[in-house]
Amino acid sequence: MKSVKIVLAMFGLAGVLAGADPILGTWKMNIAKSKFSPGPAPKDVTSTYSQEGDWIVMKTEGTDSEGKPISRTNRVKRDGNEYPFDGPNGPGKITIKQIDDYHSESVMKLDGGGTITSRSEISKDGKTRTQTSTGTNSKGQKVNSVVVFERQ
Repeated sequence: MKSVKIVLAMFGLAGVLAGADPILGTWKMNIAKSKFSPGPAPKDVTSTYSQEGDWIVMKTEGTDSEGKPISRTNRVKRDGNEYPFDGPNGPGKITIKQIDDYHSESVMKLDGGGTITSRSEISKDGKTRTQTSTGTNSKGQKVNSVVVFERQ
C-alpha cells in the first residue's frame, strides 16, 4: 500500500512539473486595466504561448486601434541570447531572461532604432500577467505602458 502511494505521488509530481511553466496557455488583454503610452491602444489582443523543446512559441492575434487585424508568431528562448522578434513596436531583436517562475525581463532592440525594456509578472494564482514596458520606440517617442492580460 505504501509503495502505491509513493508511485501515485511521483506521478502527481511529474504532472505538476510538466505543467510548471505559468506562461504557457492563452492570455487575453484586459483593455480597461491597461495603459498605453504612446497610444492608441489596440482594440483587442490574445496571445497563446506554447513550448517546442527549448523554444517558447508566441502567437498573437487581435485588432489594432484602426480595426486592422494583428497576427504575429515569434519563437524565442529565455536564455539571454538575441532572437528575431516582431512586436507591437515593430520588428527587431529581443533578449529574454527568466528571473524566476513568475518574472521575466526582455530587451527589444528595434530595427528602426529605439530600445524597449519589458518586465512580465504572472500572479501567484496564475490568472493575471502584467507586462510593464519602458524605453524609446523607433519614432523616438518615450514608451511607458502597462498591459494586463488574463488567462483564458
